[in-house]
Amino acid sequence: MTDKTDALIARAVAWSHDDPDLTGLVLYGSAARGRTHEASDVDLVLVTRAGRRDQVWARRHQIAEQLLDHNVASSHELPWQGDYRYQAWRADLLGVDLTLDDGTLAQHETFATGQPTVIAGQLTIPPANITSPARQAAELNLETWIWFLGIHNQLQQDRTWDAQVQLVNLLDSRLAPLISNYELVALAPTSLSRDALLHKLDAAATAYTTATQALGVTTSNPLPAAIQSVIKNATRPQ
Repeated sequence: MTDKTDALIARAVAWSHDDPDLTGLVLYGSAARGRTHEASDVDLVLVTRAGRRDQVWARRHQIAEQLLDHNVASSHELPWQGDYRYQAWRADLLGVDLTLDDGTLAQHETFATGQPTVIAGQLTIPPANITSPARQAAELNLETWIWFLGIHNQLQQDRTWDAQVQLVNLLDSRLAPLISNYELVALAPTSLSRDALLHKLDAAATAYTTATQALGVTTSNPLPAAIQSVIKNATRPQ
C-alpha cells in the first residue's frame, strides 16, 4: 500500500460514517490485495440506503473530491461495465473508482479476484462463483487483447493520459491474477511519455502472452497475434 491510498481509504471510512445515505463500504481490487503502486486507484463499492442511490450518484463528483482530498483533474463514467460506475483522478494520478449499490451489496464480477473487504458498515459479501485464473484468462482473452489494442490506439493519437489510466486498469484487472507482484510493479507506468508507455504496453503484452501460454490458454482467432505484432512494431525506432 502507498501512503496516498492509505489516506484515501481512511477518508472514505470517515466520510461513510457521517453520510446518512450510506450503509457501508467495500474495498476491492489492488488496494484490497495490498498491491498498490504510485499510479493505482482505490476501488470502492458504496452501498446506499434503499432508494437513495440516485441521490448519492448525483453527488459523485463532490464525493470524489472529498475522498481524493483535492480537485478532480479528470473523471468519467463506465456504462460498458455497468450502471452507477464512476472514476475520478487528481493531478498526481491518485484515483478512486466508485460503484454504487442500492440497499444491499450485490455480487460483482471483480470480487472473484479482488479480495473484497468490508471497511465500513455491517455488510455481508455475497458468495462468489470463483473462476480459476486459467478459465478467466481463456474467457476474457480476446477482450483483453482488444483492450491492449485500444491503449495502443490511444497512444497513436497522443492521448497519453487516457492510455496510462487504461494500462494501469489492465494491469490490475487482467495481469495481476496471472503474474507476480515483482513483475506487476515492473510493468507499472511511471511516465506520460508516449514512447515510455508504448514500451510498457509491449512489455505487458509479452508478460500476458507468457502467462496465458503457461496456463494452456490457446485460441484460433488471429487477432491476438496481430495485435501483439502491431504493439511491438510501434516500439521500434522510426
